[in-house]
Amino acid sequence: MASPPYDCSVLTPQWQVLSHEIVYANVPVWDGQSGFLVNAGPVLTKLGYGSLRLDDPEGESELFFVGGGFWQMTGQSLSIITDEFIPAKDLDAQKAQEELEEVERHRDIGTFDAERQRREETRAKAMLNMARRHAPSERK
Repeated sequence: MASPPYDCSVLTPQWQVLSHEIVYANVPVWDGQSGFLVNAGPVLTKLGYGSLRLDDPEGESELFFVGGGFWQMTGQSLSIITDEFIPAKDLDAQKAQEELEEVERHRDIGTFDAERQRREETRAKAMLNMARRHAPSERK
């Protein structure tokens, strides 16, 4: 028996970028990944950097890169507030590699404090990993 659908909304500081009915979500959290079906217990936690997978009632999956923010699950509703929201198909592995190299240069010259450096490296590595796995093959 298929899981009943629930509402999913994704917001950035500028606007609501997605509002769908889904049956499953796999969300990057600060310490890994978490998956949710409808009527999961209430949760509010920090969003990690990485792959957001949303499965719709027709069995299709969509993948997005999300970076930073928070998400909340309340019974039949998932709300995600994030700084970055990029469809996986729009990721560019070469650009992600260049961003990682730039962050590493900042580490070498001591531009950022330790916490910001860790956060920037985590983001850049997650984006590069996702770009290599999910972006169109001609851009890998």
